[in-house]
Amino acid sequence: MRSVKGLERLPEGQSEDVFGALTVIAKVLEAVSPGSTWAGKVSSLIDSTFEGISERSVVEMGFPTDWRGTGLWSE
Repeated sequence: MRSVKGLERLPEGQSEDVFGALTVIAKVLEAVSPGSTWAGKVSSLIDSTFEGISERSVVEMGFPTDWRGTGLWSE
């Protein structure tokens, strides 16, 4: 899966984590629905809800620390 352009940043073993699933969904939507804003909406939702929960981190869901600056999530 990581050999697919746009998915190369998925960490090893990513298939068990939420970040991997969200990235695959975003990549599929990019292919079948160019111009989709789904990835941006997911990013905004994480910023507005999950990031506000004390003592929680998106790293727990498999998000790399630099996820916002990578591929699908940087747009």
